[in-house]
Formats: sequence, C-alpha cells, structure tokens
Amino acid sequence: ESARAALKKVKRNIANTQRNRDKLEIMYKQRRQKWLAMRKLISKRTSYFFNRFLSEKGHAGSANFDHDEEALHLHVDLNAAVMPSSLGQESQRGMRQLSGGERAFTTLAFIMALGEVMACPIRAFDEFDVFMDDVHRHVALRLLLETTLNHRNK
Repeated sequence: ESARAALKKVKRNIANTQRNRDKLEIMYKQRRQKWLAMRKLISKRTSYFFNRFLSEKGHAGSANFDHDEEALHLHVDLNAAVMPSSLGQESQRGMRQLSGGERAFTTLAFIMALGEVMACPIRAFDEFDVFMDDVHRHVALRLLLETTLNHRNK
C-alpha cells in the first residue's frame, strides 16, 4: 500500500511540474512578444529622433536596425533641405561616404536619438566636434543646448 501511495504522490508531482512548465512556457511567449514589440518601438523611435536631429542641419536620415543580423545601418540624405527626396534615392549616403564633419554630426545625432529613446538623464560627450567645421559645430552646440534646456526638469 505504501508503494501505491508513493507512486500516486510521484504522479501528482509530475502533473504539477508539467502544469508549471506549461504556465512558464505561456508566460515566456507573452514576455517575448512584448519584448519584440518594445524592441520594434525603440527602433522606430530612435530612427524618428535621429531624423529629427539631422533635420536641424537640413539633412534627413534613417536608422535601420537589423536585429536578425545584429547590424545597424545609418543612412543620411544631405540634400533634404534643398530638394526633399525619399530615403533610398541617390542623394542618400551611408556613413562611409560622409566627410569627417558630416560623420561626426551624424554620430552625435544618433547618440542623442538613443538618449531620447532611452531617457538617459546624463549624457557626456568628449571631443564630439573634432572633425566638424564651424557650421556643423555651431548647429551641434545649438542642438545640445536646446536638448539640455528641454530636459532640465527630467
């Protein structure tokens, strides 16, 4: 009789363990779906703010996150103020095709976009303007000051 009771107890433990595993699997799938949605939203918001910061210099751009390949592709349209174009045309450039000042400004715009999306309260930039000409430097400093003033209560 004690062997039957022990067997019954083991079967009950197995059933409880399977139920718990099923519940954990459901919770995992729900969390993963929420995480994927959040990752997509963060990517879109980062690209939006990246474009917004680039527009301060009359540029347009996109930040494309390829999560499967774990890659980031930044594209910049330097002629957006002169002749608006849809991203993907010939005036759009990748980072390697930009001058030193354009690359520095683009990098600053991307880092600031990440800061906006991640709500980072402290941001430190060291020698971000080394390769910038006076025009890029002026726009970058104005952008940093305006962003700082807009976030002083956060």
